[in-house]
Amino acid sequence: MEIFIHNVSSIRKKYGLTQKEMAKIMHISISSLSRLEKGMIPKKMMLEAVFCLSDYFNIPCHRLVGERMFDALAKAVTDAGYKVISVE
Repeated sequence: MEIFIHNVSSIRKKYGLTQKEMAKIMHISISSLSRLEKGMIPKKMMLEAVFCLSDYFNIPCHRLVGERMFDALAKAVTDAGYKVISVE
């Protein structure tokens, strides 16, 4: 999760986005983004945020969260009845 937290902050700063702009991209509130950047994020919110960032910035999910966390997220998605497709 530390990789994702670092990447969210890095992406936001790289593109010169405010927390308000980044929260809108991620479909979360500004207070949720603030908590995320401090490391306090529920797993469900993280999963949704990963997909939103991946889609918006065209970054593969496993690069946003790291291989180990991606495997755990993929398992959670699969367990929920969805199919995970890895495309590079």
